[in-house]
Amino acid sequence: MRARAVMKSIERVIKYSRLDQSPHLIILHMIVICSSLPLIAHSSPRSLGLGAMVGKPQGLTAQIPITRWTALNTSLYYNFKNPRVDIHLDQIFIQPRPVLVAFYPYVGLGARISLHNQRNLSDQGALTGRVPIGLELGESHLRGFIEITPALEVLPALGFSLQGALGVRYHF
Repeated sequence: MRARAVMKSIERVIKYSRLDQSPHLIILHMIVICSSLPLIAHSSPRSLGLGAMVGKPQGLTAQIPITRWTALNTSLYYNFKNPRVDIHLDQIFIQPRPVLVAFYPYVGLGARISLHNQRNLSDQGALTGRVPIGLELGESHLRGFIEITPALEVLPALGFSLQGALGVRYHF
């Protein structure tokens, strides 16, 4: 019941957020969303992870468990030089047995949305499909990960890129 109320609050925040408002307001919204994630993950068999990642994408990252071996990975990045918000969300499938000691391979499917604060309506953002392939290292509260992601940009024009990131998350 608590998770449903939290998700409704998150939907309201997203619905009434506008990119042409102050970037500080967007960051405040994301802090509120991230602070409510522990309520959603409270009853899950795995634990919620929050951290940072560098590469492409880079920024804040969260791993929200769905089942013991599936999770939602997400990241948020704000570019201050060229005002833009990038958000990605991937569902990943984690192999139950480690490959080497504590390396857990995963593969997933997801999307990235880039929102630009441009006056020209034809350049408002981009939509990209993603297939993350990675390794999660560790079984303790602090876990590292590395991933390579083939990406297919769908909007505004068709394109392909290979992205990669390295990061760490603290699991509660």
